[in-house]
Amino acid sequence: MFKKYKDENVIFIFILTICFYFISYKETQLVILVRKTLYKIIYATINYSFKKNDLLNMHSIVALRQENTKYKIKNQQLLDRLRSFNSIYQEYENLRTLLHLKERHNIVSTFAHIYVRDCNEWYKSIILNKGIDHGLYNGLPVVIFNKQENALCAMGKIDEIYQTSSKVILITKALYMLPVMIKNKDIHCLAEGTNSNLLKITYIPKDANVKCGDRVIVSPLSVTFQRDILVGIIIKVLQAIPGDNFKTAVAKVCFDNNVIYKAIICFPLKQVNNEKCSNL
Repeated sequence: MFKKYKDENVIFIFILTICFYFISYKETQLVILVRKTLYKIIYATINYSFKKNDLLNMHSIVALRQENTKYKIKNQQLLDRLRSFNSIYQEYENLRTLLHLKERHNIVSTFAHIYVRDCNEWYKSIILNKGIDHGLYNGLPVVIFNKQENALCAMGKIDEIYQTSSKVILITKALYMLPVMIKNKDIHCLAEGTNSNLLKITYIPKDANVKCGDRVIVSPLSVTFQRDILVGIIIKVLQAIPGDNFKTAVAKVCFDNNVIYKAIICFPLKQVNNEKCSNL
């Protein structure tokens, strides 16, 4: 049995050698005749080996691959549309919150993108993509929507105004002071920036019931922000120094809890109405 396979291998190698010889040899009548004969034998063998069903299956596989590629492209397009829809839906939710705020606080609002936040000025200032051409001016309050708290949070105020941009000083900048109060406790105090995501809450009466987790909101004494806007959350309360009538606390600022890319600028509604009247 092994001798039979050995003989077949020898014959196969011999025929293969002859084929290569005829391929490389010069074109003569004998070579052409032998080449055509071998071609017909090999072609007939290949056609016999590959049945008609196999060829149909190969065609079906190619068609399925092409169809799969088309569906992948369509699926990617649908995913892009879904992302766009989610972005529009989130914009709608933000606007709905602002409409509710306008009814409560008698203000109107506009969105602005934050396109510069320098690492060296991270908790000091940002640059918005709106300025004088959009009706902005110095002193306007800037807030941001916090998804976790589902509330608007104080961020800063416009300090420098340009034609198409403006610079906002953040409430976390050192020496920035904001009148605040402890929510639901009627405790008035002062929030001071520290060039970090923490605020120093000072002038808390030493006998005041202030604890970790208390919300810090804007006081009615603020001339920049509307009252009751969220500022931060108390994370540490320091004991009063002996002989001092006040104690200090540390609060984590709320506007830094989300990825910041869009700010909200608030306009007093009375001013907007006056501008409309002056244009009539």
